Amino acid sequence: MGHPMSASAGVTGPSGDARAGETGFSDFFRANYPKLVHTLALAGAGGSEEDLAQEAFAIVMTHWAAANRHGRPDGYLYRCAFRQLAKHARRRSAAWPLLALSAGEPSEETFEDLVCTLDEVAAVVDGLPPRSRACLVARIAGSMSTKEIAASMGIMPGTVRKHLSEATATLKVALGQVRQG
Repeated sequence: MGHPMSASAGVTGPSGDARAGETGFSDFFRANYPKLVHTLALAGAGGSEEDLAQEAFAIVMTHWAAANRHGRPDGYLYRCAFRQLAKHARRRSAAWPLLALSAGEPSEETFEDLVCTLDEVAAVVDGLPPRSRACLVARIAGSMSTKEIAASMGIMPGTVRKHLSEATATLKVALGQVRQG
């Protein structure tokens, strides 16, 4: 057996040719699978990122013609992936804990004191509410614009901006506390 997901017969490309659709999806899968798995891991999939990515690709594969109608099926893929992540989060825990935040006083720290470790950043990102985390990860790891994030998550661009603003503020405060603590 090959890769965890492979295109099946019956999936057609824009021209209606089954082989063209199979090749198009296979190329799309190979180009996007590693990036999607990485994005889901950063978004807090908790070790289930490969399963979630495969579920999202399965949905895209079954709706390949619609997903590829405008030649950009990646938005459809990420929307499916974020929905799978949200379902996973609801099954895993009714409510992910929010960080207890308080504003700290500014201090005179050296540059070395301001540097955070990847583990510190990951702990704070993991504590973000699911939608804020998804928006932040899509922006940073996925290099997606506000408009692309909104389309992929099925929310308005203003809501994306709100989530990004809240996530950024949380990171600033929480990482400031980590450095001081």
